Amino acid sequence: MPAMITVDCWYGNGELSIEFRDPEGECDITVTDAATGFTVTDTFDSTLPYTIYIGTPQSATITLSSEEGNTYYGEIH
Repeated sequence: MPAMITVDCWYGNGELSIEFRDPEGECDITVTDAATGFTVTDTFDSTLPYTIYIGTPQSATITLSSEEGNTYYGEIH
């Protein structure tokens, strides 16, 4: 059975913030605007809270891949 992993993610004022309760090393993030296809990518260290400016998409998909091999998905509506 998979373990419970908590990744807090929130969006406001054009910024997406992410915080891991249990860090998983270096992470790659991709945020894609569903309407335009515009994509923002970055890499960050999950031991620290992280914020990236993504603008104001009406709808977007979020993909987060960690150094430990886990992949997380989210959406903005």
